[in-house]
Amino acid sequence: MSASIRTRIVKIGNSQGIRIPKTLLEQSGIDSEVEIEVQGD
Repeated sequence: MSASIRTRIVKIGNSQGIRIPKTLLEQSGIDSEVEIEVQGD
């Protein structure tokens, strides 16, 4: 699977987050939890 999207960082209370479009969620199978990893800088 290969998909690319552009989205904005949004303010959520005192935090920030991203909105993942429904079509990308459906294609990826993400339903409840994700792991985010920073590589390099």
